[in-house]
Amino acid sequence: MGFLVFVCVNQKRLHYVQAGGQNQTQDYFLLDVTNGILWIRGLQVNIIIVPEHIYLSSGDPVPVDEGGNITLLPSLLPLLSPYYANRVTEYRIIRQARHGAVYFSSNKVAIMRCTPQQLQAGLIQVRKR
Repeated sequence: MGFLVFVCVNQKRLHYVQAGGQNQTQDYFLLDVTNGILWIRGLQVNIIIVPEHIYLSSGDPVPVDEGGNITLLPSLLPLLSPYYANRVTEYRIIRQARHGAVYFSSNKVAIMRCTPQQLQAGLIQVRKR
């Protein structure tokens, strides 16, 4: 067992290094802390690991009848990291479908970006030509 003094923390010499599996989003370690007289034992320090990239799962293909459309819901674009669940502010379409388009349901105009709020409200649709 090692000892940690706050001089190391204040000098920024204490570092957390992620080891073992990828896609881990949380970790923790336990400390016993003393001021030389009193002890706090088993103090848990929780760590949130911020992923370098935002990972989405596109899941299974979504069937759309020819000439038909579907509403694009957030459940069709699940985030694989809970850290980003409430932090995504925009989805950008970098290429429209070859045989269809993503558009606002109200005006049928193809779009190149949308917000999570628009997805949640059911305002974004995919149309198959």
